[in-house]
Amino acid sequence: MEKYITKLVPWERKKVKIYINDSFLFFLYSNEIKKLNIQQNKEISDEVLDRVYEDILLPRCRNKLLSLLEYKDRTGQELRERLLMEGYPEEIVERVILWAEENHFIDINRFARNYIKNNAGKKGKKLIQIELSKYGVEKELAKELLAEVEVREDERIKDIYEKRFKNVDLKEEKQKMRILRYFVRNGFSYEDVHKFLSEKCNDLNFD
Repeated sequence: MEKYITKLVPWERKKVKIYINDSFLFFLYSNEIKKLNIQQNKEISDEVLDRVYEDILLPRCRNKLLSLLEYKDRTGQELRERLLMEGYPEEIVERVILWAEENHFIDINRFARNYIKNNAGKKGKKLIQIELSKYGVEKELAKELLAEVEVREDERIKDIYEKRFKNVDLKEEKQKMRILRYFVRNGFSYEDVHKFLSEKCNDLNFD
């Protein structure tokens, strides 16, 4: 099937979206378009497309992935979504993700362990598991890694309470409910929080 450049649409930072047969495929910079002699309403050869994919988009996408990893560890799913949003073709993105996994730039176990380590003191297991799933960490893996971490929910509830709510008057029903909602919203079990607050205030009753 013949391939025609049907649209060249100016984009951000001197980028231009390239539409082939009315479908957006990738972006190039203005100077690259000129160098490759890409013109609207003109046919584009497979040879030129191969050059674009192999010599321009593939290394550019790889460098973009590495630059994203400079700031923080990320999962393949997170990087995939970001690179597609940046305008890279799905084919190129999948190749780069595979390359990154093979070279251990992406490691889902490492990411999950670090995420748990960084959040275990602030959030409950339930919330951490929900958040990990949004990053593409499978439920069973999250459970397995959470089980490996020495986490005492009661101790975390106590620590957070002392930092945030130590001076709150527990005799006020609204304040007690506010504290309870805060902990439950952050992934702690209702039962654990209820027990802790009951010990703090013997006449506490949320039933």
